[in-house]
Amino acid sequence: MAKPPAIKNTEGPQEDWLTTYADSITLLMCFFVVMFSMSEPNTEKFEAVSKNIVETLSKKDVKHHSVTCARTSATWRRMPGSGAR
Repeated sequence: MAKPPAIKNTEGPQEDWLTTYADSITLLMCFFVVMFSMSEPNTEKFEAVSKNIVETLSKKDVKHHSVTCARTSATWRRMPGSGAR
């Protein structure tokens, strides 16, 4: 009896994991977008953290300029020359 012909794998390497990974990352991103959209920013904490980071990185006292945030009508502060208006 003759042997059946060998089956050739023409699909290339299996990358099924990539679809699962992409779906997981997309769902994770959507979760954080929803969490961010429901959050209420704490301006005092934001100002304190940003001032400390800038002072640590630049080793000098930084004066902040006031900027009004349209989303919360809260006053945010930014570094001089940062381009945000």
